[in-house]
Amino acid sequence: MRCPAQQAVAMLRTAFVDQETGQRGFVVTGDPRFLEPYDAGLDQATKLLFALDADLADDGPARAALEAVKQAAQDWTAQAAEPEIAARRAGPLPPDPGTPVTTSDKQLFDTLRNRLDALDTRTDELVTAQFQKIHSAQRTANIATAGAGAGGRDRSRRRIPDAALADPANQPPPHRDRHGRAG
Repeated sequence: MRCPAQQAVAMLRTAFVDQETGQRGFVVTGDPRFLEPYDAGLDQATKLLFALDADLADDGPARAALEAVKQAAQDWTAQAAEPEIAARRAGPLPPDPGTPVTTSDKQLFDTLRNRLDALDTRTDELVTAQFQKIHSAQRTANIATAGAGAGGRDRSRRRIPDAALADPANQPPPHRDRHGRAG
């Protein structure tokens, strides 16, 4: 079972991978159809980052991890994706697009992946902590319920004073079997 923040992080990862796939496809082919997943991923990532801002607002480490993801995404977009897309739009790339650009692109995207991993780990920790709180509350409720039941039984076992037993009005009704006969 995944919580909304965990689902949003998983969807965010997919949105960034879609961007990378679209960007690479466009750079290699020059076909603008490859920019569709890039643009859709960019749109989706923007929405998910906004939602995660709200979902993780109360947790400092999660906020820090989210900010690191945002920075890594911005770095990859500004230093690799957009410049490579702009260069391809300007015309065909030389036969060897150049190892430094490709290496930089990969390193920047790997950093983004690592930051997403850290955010994913933090949301997992938050969910685990929440489940532990729920489990603890259930255990406490079970103990309290069992204690209340035992307390009720203890009161029924209290010794009745002899004077009260001597009064016929305080006598328990005679025991009857399942057919209603006194026994």
